[in-house]
Amino acid sequence: IIATNNAQCEPGFAKWTFTRRINESGQVIGYQQCYVATGIAETPFFFNFGWGYLFTPGSGSQLLPGISAAADGTFGRAINEAGVAVGWESTPTSINAPLWLPSGGATYVVEPNCTTFFNVMHADDINDRGSIAASGPRVTAEGCRTSWILKLANGTEVVGPPGRADAINNHDVMSGQRLNTAVKWSPARGEIALAPEGAPGE
Repeated sequence: IIATNNAQCEPGFAKWTFTRRINESGQVIGYQQCYVATGIAETPFFFNFGWGYLFTPGSGSQLLPGISAAADGTFGRAINEAGVAVGWESTPTSINAPLWLPSGGATYVVEPNCTTFFNVMHADDINDRGSIAASGPRVTAEGCRTSWILKLANGTEVVGPPGRADAINNHDVMSGQRLNTAVKWSPARGEIALAPEGAPGE
């Protein structure tokens, strides 16, 4: 897999290309990191957040573009069988949760509904039904908390436990972390601890 050329990468410096997921059609999503110029004499280069790419057999790879005009990087996290991809977008003031369509369009799949010092919205997985495992600031009984978010294909949003969701299966069951505990959660079954505190091995 050769990630498409990123014009921001400074020639003569090493590039690091990583894969994240592959679907049954052989499409691969990942990201590339490199050194970019700053225009500042004292610190002329910096190691960037990274730019996501999508590789498709037969047509090669393409960069996953930012949506915000202030975007300084993207991060490809997951791709489903329809070729719909999700991930992160970095700006100087936030991390956003984009969705990239096979047609080339892109949109944010979840937005914060309360404000933290540095808003972080993650879209970390998408299943074949189009449901998305995301995380970000949500108004809860305890105040503005980073919470699991299940975003269904019809646009419905269900807020889960505090913490960060990492993955989702085709039954809309999500897994991730809640504080220091690995858990799985779904609206139908609630929260189940996978490694309860005090379990063997902790």
